[in-house]
Amino acid sequence: DLEGDAIPGVGPATIEKFKANEETKSTYRLIGSYFSGITEGETTLGAAQKFKDLLEEHGTPKQYQDTVVTAIVEKILAGFRITMQMDEARLSSSRMSHADVEAFLAKELTGNLAKDFKGISEATAKKMNEDGGVANTWMFFALALQSENADDFEATIKDFGIAGGWSATVVHQVVEKLAAGLQLPYE
Repeated sequence: DLEGDAIPGVGPATIEKFKANEETKSTYRLIGSYFSGITEGETTLGAAQKFKDLLEEHGTPKQYQDTVVTAIVEKILAGFRITMQMDEARLSSSRMSHADVEAFLAKELTGNLAKDFKGISEATAKKMNEDGGVANTWMFFALALQSENADDFEATIKDFGIAGGWSATVVHQVVEKLAAGLQLPYE
């Protein structure tokens, strides 16, 4: 909730502008907009500039843009949690055991989709980049953050090439990581 989260530099007028846009209508979607800017080879600071450009496009007053960027980047670097729920039917079709989930949560994400996620092959990662513009793990999390819910996210990733037999497994990993806390490494 943009109002309840009280993002520094985001006042009532900016909130109304953000709510009028799918890309920024919630705090999670705003954070997802930042993650969308972490393209291949992009640094944290480069992504911050892209995010600032997006704020400009959405009418955020110039005097508050740096404040908003700093607040969002600091939140991401510190780590944040999001509760995204999978329904029981979808969860039961995941190929992730408890041990698999624990191992996934313990590992450091590399940014490489095929290395980071069970259920995404190199070929699928390449297709997701070519067809959907999702070039890395951070952009993949942006897609999750900008989805309405886990079902919407799963439908989207199927459209981008994740096999139906693996989609619940991939969503399961994303849901678990967001619930445990996602932290972006500073580069």
